[in-house]
Amino acid sequence: MSGVAMKPLVAVFALVLALALIPFALDWRSPFLVDMRPWLFRGLIVISSSLMLAQFCVMRTSRPGQLVIGVISATGLVAAGVVLISTLALEGRFHWVRHHVLRADPGQLERLGRHFIVGYRDLSEVRELVKLRAVAGVFLCLFAIVCG
Repeated sequence: MSGVAMKPLVAVFALVLALALIPFALDWRSPFLVDMRPWLFRGLIVISSSLMLAQFCVMRTSRPGQLVIGVISATGLVAAGVVLISTLALEGRFHWVRHHVLRADPGQLERLGRHFIVGYRDLSEVRELVKLRAVAGVFLCLFAIVCG
């Protein structure tokens, strides 16, 4: 297959893949995806960056008369950018909130903590929250402890 015929296929494939990744990028910190989070985070960054690069290359090498390919590539570039930015923003927001919770006023944290029950896999985070009296209880998933 020639390079001319490959450009539309690459552009359409990258656009479809980027659009399919948007729901994962917006909700990759879901409790349902907890076992896949490290891989999903890395994958979303690598795949979206690769899609952006592919779409940029298609746009750059397209002729001025190939308007449809240019529009598809630009749309794919935007969609892949949404995936990348959403993923990084969600991760940044998580760390920002976590930072503020662990450094909150101890009295206020204790008053609010009476209403929260949390589940964590990292015991050091649980110890920190219990030490700060930031939680009323801890939820342990025995299946996760036994199976790893």
